[in-house]
Amino acid sequence: MKNKQKSKNPLKHGIVLHVFVYYGDSALLRETFLCARMALPEARLVAVDDEACPCPDATRSELEKMGVEWRVSHWPRGGNLRGKSCILGILSEMEASIRHEDDVLIKMDADTCLLDGAVFRSFAGMKEKVLCGSGDPKERIYGCLYAIRAHALRRVRTYVEGLELDPVMPEDVTVGFSTMHLYPDPESRMVFPIGGKGDAWTAYRWGYYPDARPYRGCTMVTVGDPPPAPLTKEQRLPVMRNLRLVAQQRLMGNFGFPGSGQV
Repeated sequence: MKNKQKSKNPLKHGIVLHVFVYYGDSALLRETFLCARMALPEARLVAVDDEACPCPDATRSELEKMGVEWRVSHWPRGGNLRGKSCILGILSEMEASIRHEDDVLIKMDADTCLLDGAVFRSFAGMKEKVLCGSGDPKERIYGCLYAIRAHALRRVRTYVEGLELDPVMPEDVTVGFSTMHLYPDPESRMVFPIGGKGDAWTAYRWGYYPDARPYRGCTMVTVGDPPPAPLTKEQRLPVMRNLRLVAQQRLMGNFGFPGSGQV
């Protein structure tokens, strides 16, 4: 009897998604990681907590039960991921996740919902690409969500070690321009514009609050832009919950009502 045809070998490289968390965003993290898990079920999920301002134990316990790897960082965050020590800390934490030189290492903000992981799967399969995210293809990427190839991240970290940086230099600006400097060929990166509700990579428009239905076709939505008064940052959570419900309905092939109002 003939042997059954063997299945194709899985890719050696993997996808690892990192969120650098702290106490102030702890209420959002369940939604952050539920969205990420739906969008990229094959990815390793990592939360890196801030030793100086840690999340509650209950948050850590809940996320670990969801399969999220929990780490604690000991370097200064610089207020909002700024400064050379912080930038090198972020790159080192992501480097610690590398198992294969073609791994895809994602950095995402806690107030961002990844609704569709297809672009990162495509990026993972295109080994000539080293950077994927939203921003300006010639200048920078935005820190809410981006991915970098493992071998490129090692090179970027070494490059940043030799730079003289302003103490408030943002992480995303530094990683973006460093990668683009080291890999000047535009074909080495996938950088998408970020804009209004019609764009796949976008920021939530608070005039829709708390409706998430306009974003059901998006790759990612960040709620990082401060809402106008009388809304406060506490309103981020219901929006993220509605975004997750919209993504869940899309995954199930049902484009009904979820995400339209109170939850």
